[in-house]
Amino acid sequence: MAGRVTKGAVTKARKVRLEHGVALDVAIPDLLRFVEDDCGVPVVILDDLGEEVAGAYLPNDGRPVIFLNGADSAARMRFTLAHELGHHVFNDARAQDTLEGLVRPGHWREVRANAFAAELLIPEPAVLRWARKRVELASLESVAGLAGAFGTSLAASAIRLATAGLIEPDQHDALKAEIETAAPIIGFEDALSEARRHLPRYPPRSRLAQLGASGEVAPAEEEVV
Repeated sequence: MAGRVTKGAVTKARKVRLEHGVALDVAIPDLLRFVEDDCGVPVVILDDLGEEVAGAYLPNDGRPVIFLNGADSAARMRFTLAHELGHHVFNDARAQDTLEGLVRPGHWREVRANAFAAELLIPEPAVLRWARKRVELASLESVAGLAGAFGTSLAASAIRLATAGLIEPDQHDALKAEIETAAPIIGFEDALSEARRHLPRYPPRSRLAQLGASGEVAPAEEEVV
């Protein structure tokens, strides 16, 4: 089942990109604007949702909204945002996502949202195109280069190199040990990294109406992962 879930998520992520005019071999230049302006889902970034909560997706009775934890790094927030968009495009129920759940997803819906996020941010054609210009891929320098090019974390970038078959499992394990002590990547600037400097961040007026006249989200059945 896991293989079918992942394959479906990859197909959906590529379809979402192409439907909104983003080629499969380039980075999405501004994920926050992509989610709000192209996909039509308002995004709220709060100062701190707590150490464990990375983000949440609320269908909100047909007026969906995504929440992000502004205490996380910009790279982590991008992955969480792509993950929550995955919940949206698959019409999932309300989901509150923990950091642990994103790193080691248990429920198949979370596995699917993670696979969607990875393919949305760095499709396989994009990482293969990027890799053609590199000589040594199994190095922290290469992982950092991929992270900087696509706005992802070092850990997510190393995983992408491995899932694309560009590095061996033992090379990935060695990189994970290096990444644990490496400094985070800074340099991919977009609306999300800018918004993180001025929290809390609420959607533009054109999107606020989707939250209802009061600006409050409607209660919904909660799923915590």
